Amino acid sequence: DVYGIPVETVKTAESTALGAAIMGAVGVGLFRDLEEATKAMVHVSGRWEPIPENVKTYNDLYQTFLDSYYALSEKVFPAIARHQGL
Repeated sequence: DVYGIPVETVKTAESTALGAAIMGAVGVGLFRDLEEATKAMVHVSGRWEPIPENVKTYNDLYQTFLDSYYALSEKVFPAIARHQGL
């Protein structure tokens, strides 16, 4: 929901090793390119669609965070830095 896009999980528990195997398979010529190797070697085990209401909530919260950060960065952060001797 945070990203607002579908999320998929893969069947392997060792995704780093799978990535290395994909790269190696392309490197030795078993597959034409990474896309072909990925289609052959990666198997999706689950897919989750974002819930629109949650996406809106997260977007609103993120905007609140940004507003707060920028407001603090103008005066508060520099004041704290002065007290820390920076």
